[in-house]
Amino acid sequence: MINLKAIKTVYSYYLPEVREIIDGLTVEYPHDVYLKSTQPGGLDSIEKPVIDRFREFQKDALVGLEKFPYQYWTAGSEEGIREYMTWIAAKDRSQTILTLKDEYEGYDAVAQSRGLYIDRFRDHHKYENPVLFLSNPSARDGNIIPNNEVHGMCDKSPKVFYDLSYLGSTQKYQFDLTHKNIDAVAVSFSKPYGLFYQRIGMLFCKHEIPSLYGNRWFKNVLSIMIADRVMEEIGSAMTVPQRYKRIQEQIVNAINERHGLGLAPSDAFLLAHRPRGGAHDAALTEEQRESLEPFARGDFYRLCLTKYFEEFERYGTIR
Repeated sequence: MINLKAIKTVYSYYLPEVREIIDGLTVEYPHDVYLKSTQPGGLDSIEKPVIDRFREFQKDALVGLEKFPYQYWTAGSEEGIREYMTWIAAKDRSQTILTLKDEYEGYDAVAQSRGLYIDRFRDHHKYENPVLFLSNPSARDGNIIPNNEVHGMCDKSPKVFYDLSYLGSTQKYQFDLTHKNIDAVAVSFSKPYGLFYQRIGMLFCKHEIPSLYGNRWFKNVLSIMIADRVMEEIGSAMTVPQRYKRIQEQIVNAINERHGLGLAPSDAFLLAHRPRGGAHDAALTEEQRESLEPFARGDFYRLCLTKYFEEFERYGTIR
């Protein structure tokens, strides 16, 4: 029996270097920062220099981010997704949300809670003014969708919400945000740094999102300080992916040597994948197919490697 320690749902790996950074920040809890809340200006704008730092930190990866003048600190990318859909529903509840087949399931949950119809990319032309929600690197398999393909999809949707939650977990790539139909861009520190429960994200938009205005007051100041310190001490946006891509390759090679599953490392270091169906599955034994079936996602299998990273951290290998 093949016992895979991978996870079906993508859970972030809480990076050891990020833990050390947080230890350093909180060794003396920053009460002095909170005490400034009653001074003129208070903490209303504390996130602004951190957002500016992020723009500089990821400037080589995000082409055209300057075209999005409205910027909001959010509780991960999820809050940006929710409140952008709230904005859509407030304007016109008859608008259709489009996503790719086997995309991030959260789009469905949020759309349904706002009374919006969501279609998994069957036919652009049957809807008037659809809004496309697109993740890249893709939540489907952790791989980068090339800019020409992204822009081809943007051509068919008057508004596109570009979800870059996996940004910072891949090798160097320039994501072209210059297409006129890209209306909003969401980023997060959950996937690349394991800061899921610290809820660190940003939304960049070409117009106001009224429901996010209150975030100038209702925000987690410690999470803002953590994000700032992580960028300061890590130094380069490529430090983490370069380090963990090497470990990802070792993990995937070890799984393949042990079980013969033919997995490939995804562009995002948290994931591995392989094609599914037809000749791809015919090449597997029944035992191999059964071990992979929990990770089935449409035309491929997607495996989250977080437990293997934790094991590698502890033992220097996988067991």
